[in-house]
Parts: sequence; C-alpha cells; structure tokens
Amino acid sequence: MNRLFTSIIMCFAAIAAMAQNKADIEVSYSEISFYENGVERGNKYHLLANAGQSKFFNPRSEEIDSLTSTPEGLANFKKTQEVAFQAMIAQGAIDVTKLPRKKETLYVVKSAADSTICI
Repeated sequence: MNRLFTSIIMCFAAIAAMAQNKADIEVSYSEISFYENGVERGNKYHLLANAGQSKFFNPRSEEIDSLTSTPEGLANFKKTQEVAFQAMIAQGAIDVTKLPRKKETLYVVKSAADSTICI
C-alpha cells in the first residue's frame, strides 16, 4: 500500500513538472506616473513568459517598431502622423503629445537556452 501511494504521488509530481514546462504566462498592467510639470502619463506593459523565455515590453512601442522596420511602413507611419497633425491644426488645438509615437523604448527578452538579455 505504501508503494502504491508513493507511486501515485510520483506520477502527480511528474505530471505537474511536465505541465509547468509548457505553461505560458501573460501579465498586463497599466502604470500612471507624472512628469515633473505635473502632467499625467500612462503606459501599458506586458510580460509574456514560459519555461524557455520571457519578454517584457510596451505593446504600442512594439507595434510602432514593427511598422517602421521597413521603408514602406515608415512612410505609412509618417503619413499617419502628418494626417493627425493636420487634423489638430484644423481643430485649432495642437498637442504633439497626442501624435502617434513610441512612448517607451524598453524591451527585455530573456532566453533560458542562451541566457541572453536584450534591452
């Protein structure tokens, strides 16, 4: 009986260990801070992780980096900024902080295989 009980516990431990290696974790949160002049700023961050690697990033910055990584994407991004700027001029309220732009430059990617950290 003792051996059977021990065997069952070992099977559960093995199943838990195998499940842990395949587990994916996604955590998202929003952070609010203030510039020195008192203006509020907000940022969103994501953490994606599993047993092999993890990635911490700002999704808007990743989207803009992806878009601007090609000449065509960069041209489209600049065109989008220009259209947004012209709309602000038409409304009579120019606020360059509301233009599409990359807010954060922070990326942290870590791989268990090669212990690489990219920032």
